[in-house]
Amino acid sequence: YNFTFDSDRKNLYTIYKDLSHLKKKRFSTKSYFTNLMYKKSAGNIDDYVDHEIYLKIAKDYYRPNGKNFLLEDKIVFQEHLKINGIPGTKLLAKFKDGKLLVETNSYVEPKRIEFKLKKLASIYGSIFIKCTDTSGGEGIFKVNNDDVFNLENLSISKDYIVERTLIQHEALNRVNPHSINTLRVITFKTRDKVVIPNCMFRMSKGTSYLDNV
Repeated sequence: YNFTFDSDRKNLYTIYKDLSHLKKKRFSTKSYFTNLMYKKSAGNIDDYVDHEIYLKIAKDYYRPNGKNFLLEDKIVFQEHLKINGIPGTKLLAKFKDGKLLVETNSYVEPKRIEFKLKKLASIYGSIFIKCTDTSGGEGIFKVNNDDVFNLENLSISKDYIVERTLIQHEALNRVNPHSINTLRVITFKTRDKVVIPNCMFRMSKGTSYLDNV
């Protein structure tokens, strides 16, 4: 829809020429559209990289020593925030090795786990259950007070954290009340200087509670 009715869209012949040119460079057709290169204001299409090259840059330059465990595991990251006095979401429970850990209590029986999760949702209005090692919204569930939640939605082989749903500012609610609308701030560090080349406002599509669109 956005592509068809975009007033900034190049004409179809120009788009065809762009794609033919990029095909010779083995540039991903999908990346042409996700990069919004079909817009008249896109600039020189040879200045762009596709998703495959982006991942290679991330692997070879951003993360030459591999993934950062602190950033890959949500439980570890939550504990890091707490130790360093950095505000974050309220951690209510952990689901680890098939057990639900709430403060000093441990629950293993499925019905007890479901009851406790529903209890937390009723206390706080809603909760988020997140797989500890995924990204992009994968393995994330929102449980509202009146939802029917089944433990079968979770993978018994994975670990999860249970967090209280953030209450966002009313100005953000007016944009989309169904998701937690966020800012993604891109930072780049060169020597001792940190710069911000890019900042994006994210919201969900329709009534989704994930803001990855």
